[in-house]
Amino acid sequence: GCLALLCLTPALWEADGKYSYHPSVTMALGKGVHTADPTSERLRCITFKESMPYNDTAVETAADFYLVRESQDLQRVFNIDVSADASVLIFNANSKYDLQSHFNMKTNSITLAIEGHSIFAPVIADDIEIQPKYQKLLDEGKLEQFEKTCGSRFVSSEKRAVRVAVLITIDDVSHDDRVKISVDNGGGVSVGSLSASAKAHIDALILNRTSSHKVKFRVLSTGGTGLDSLEKVIPAALSNNDPLDAIRTELGGFIKTFSFKN
Repeated sequence: GCLALLCLTPALWEADGKYSYHPSVTMALGKGVHTADPTSERLRCITFKESMPYNDTAVETAADFYLVRESQDLQRVFNIDVSADASVLIFNANSKYDLQSHFNMKTNSITLAIEGHSIFAPVIADDIEIQPKYQKLLDEGKLEQFEKTCGSRFVSSEKRAVRVAVLITIDDVSHDDRVKISVDNGGGVSVGSLSASAKAHIDALILNRTSSHKVKFRVLSTGGTGLDSLEKVIPAALSNNDPLDAIRTELGGFIKTFSFKN
C-alpha cells in the first residue's frame, strides 16, 4: 500500500510525503507520524470522516515475472520501503521468512518471483479536526510535547494493495546457465521483468529438475488471506509444459479473489 501525509498544523495542511508499505511501519489513516522517526508509533490526534472508495473492485490487477538476485530486489518487487529496514521480513503463508538468509545460502541456484497484485482506490480522511485536548497543546505553544505525542504529520490517505509472489528457487544450476540467463535478461543489476528468452531458459531448467526435487517454492505476501489454497496448486503448475505461465495463471486468478477489506 501507499500512505500520504499532511502537516498536523491546520494552517499548513498540505500533502508533503508518501510512504510505501513496510511491516514495521505502524501508520494508518488518521494516525500521527513524525517524519524524523516514521517507525515510532504516534497517536491518532484528529477526528475525521473516512471516505470509502467508489466500489470494492481493484483499480489495477497484474502479474509478472522477475529475476531476483538479492533480498533488496524482492523488496522492490513488493514496493516495500527498503529505507526503513534493510533486513525486512516478508510474511509467507504461516510465518515470517528471512529473505537475507535465503540468499546467503544459495550460491549455485537462481531465484525468480512471479508477483501479482491488486491495488484499490485510496481512502481519504475528510472533515479533519484536531481533538481539543491536543489542540490545547498547540494553543499553549507546547509544540515539542505535541509532536512527541501526535507527530508532525498525519496520514491523510491510504491506498490499499495486496501483493503476492511465488518465489521459485532452482538449485544446482551451472555457472554457464546462470550467466546465460543474466545476459538474456539484459545483464543489469537492477530488478526488472523477465525477458522472453530468459523465461524460456528458466522454463527448461524447471522441467528438467522438478522430478529431482531441485525446484523449491514459497508463497510470500504483504496482505490478504487464504495463501494455503495457492500453495496447493503450485506443484501441478510446475509440472506443466509451460510452468511459469501456468503459475502466473493460478496467481492471477488468486489475486482477483481479494477485496478492499482483506
